[in-house]
Amino acid sequence: MATLVTQQQVVSALLKAIPRAYKIEIFSDFPSDQDIVRYGIYVSSVYPTERTPYQLGTTAGGSVYTVTDQIDIIYVSYQDDQNMQQVNNIICGLVDYTQPPATVQLFDGYHERDYSQTVSYGPQSEKFSWTYQLKRLEFQ
Repeated sequence: MATLVTQQQVVSALLKAIPRAYKIEIFSDFPSDQDIVRYGIYVSSVYPTERTPYQLGTTAGGSVYTVTDQIDIIYVSYQDDQNMQQVNNIICGLVDYTQPPATVQLFDGYHERDYSQTVSYGPQSEKFSWTYQLKRLEFQ
């Protein structure tokens, strides 16, 4: 079964949530660890990382699974970036983001939404990395 959210939907949400005045590019190509990365936001594809039998499905004899989808987002900023905190808050807020005028959340359909964030500092840049773990039920 396909993921409930796509990379393009996440990119679209970020484009709408981040003010254009910040002049931050959003890339859907994800850099490797060896790449020299430009200032901006990088969004990976959404991909399933785990599929386990759901407890209720196991006891009732059904084919119900818990599937964990993952998406990675990297924000490369320069030190003393005046928009860094606002962009950081927007990306952290994707967990509950609702794109106006809609009333449906971006990660609608996932019963558990978690993320972890790491920060690394380079000579002239700061790199924020988010890993979103999104859990959904899958029926067969």
